[in-house]
Amino acid sequence: MKKIFKWFTLAAASALTCVMLVACTPSNLEKASDKMAKEGYKVTELKGDSEEGCVGGISATKANLDFTNMDFEGDTITAYLFESKKDAEAYVNDVKENWGEDYSPVQDGKWVYWGTEDAIEDFTD
Repeated sequence: MKKIFKWFTLAAASALTCVMLVACTPSNLEKASDKMAKEGYKVTELKGDSEEGCVGGISATKANLDFTNMDFEGDTITAYLFESKKDAEAYVNDVKENWGEDYSPVQDGKWVYWGTEDAIEDFTD
């Protein structure tokens, strides 16, 4: 009985660890918009292209202006939600083919996004 309990506890701990390590992208556009707004970003909603299977998207920007040096620093992300993973993958392939390797969007399930490292971290946390 003790062996079974140990194995069950180990399996439960492993499953919990896996769930915690998985990135948590929002499940819909409204949640994505709310999440980024709570992180201090100015969010603009983007219309999708139904022919490509795109539901819509968001563009989020957090600007840090230094008026003393007239310097702009900021974090941005653009993210599109697709109807299916297949549609998202097709969009990523299309972007790489037409825009070149300099543009490297990330596909995460039905989401496709690109931006600064901090903005991506805020989006996926």
